[in-house]
Amino acid sequence: MQILRLFRWRAALALCFALAAGCARAADPPVQVCFDEADHTPYLYRDAQGRWQGATLALTRAVLDRAGLAVQWRPMPWPRCLREVQEVAQRGEIELLIYGSRNQERERQFLFTQPLHRVTGGVWYSRRSYPQGPRLERLEDLGQYRLCGIHGYNYGWLSERGVSGVDSGALSLKAVLDKLARGRCELVLSSREPVRGAAQLGFVSLPEDFEFLPYPGREPVSQHLLVGRGSPRAEELLRRLDQALSELHASGAAHKLYKPFLPDGTGLP
Repeated sequence: MQILRLFRWRAALALCFALAAGCARAADPPVQVCFDEADHTPYLYRDAQGRWQGATLALTRAVLDRAGLAVQWRPMPWPRCLREVQEVAQRGEIELLIYGSRNQERERQFLFTQPLHRVTGGVWYSRRSYPQGPRLERLEDLGQYRLCGIHGYNYGWLSERGVSGVDSGALSLKAVLDKLARGRCELVLSSREPVRGAAQLGFVSLPEDFEFLPYPGREPVSQHLLVGRGSPRAEELLRRLDQALSELHASGAAHKLYKPFLPDGTGLP
């Protein structure tokens, strides 16, 4: 009888702890998440019905769900999104940003999760114009070619290499690829993955003669979820998000979520 009572007491205690943990999780305030409202096919974009879709959005949803976190989505212009998460200590609202790469300035303002995916920077060209490909041994060699980019994208980093004069009048990826097809420029500045993903989704046409060449001397860049350091639960959020991301990558679920949008999946090793 005494053993039975002890067993019941332990079972009741375990149930109390489980209920307390469940209540604590249920009481977690929703995580407000912002992202750039501009088109970032195939990572973030609106479909024909105006609904937000994309590889990174799909994975972020899965991460938050696995971490047991409710969410409020806040699409907005990119500069405002950055500012809101940077100033979360003062504003007390948006704690998480989709998505960004590391640099020294951001390291002071954000905590970075494990990588979501990788992108390979480089140029697209036509084999009709360059059957052997353009000769790019250094980034400075880009200055020998007529370059096209997309309006609103930052190409200022090229000026550090003495490269200027990027034609960034195209308002979309489709428009800039059309310029390349018509010979209006010789090289399009764009990562490999967005172009291949947009072609897979049918948003752009990728002629057979179009080829990609990575930037010389530059490694692929990882993209992350960014947590505002000013959030009172920043470290806890990072721990829970990283655990969920690690499990989704290890199981192959993250790669599967990306495959409908990108032929190479997450691009992570």
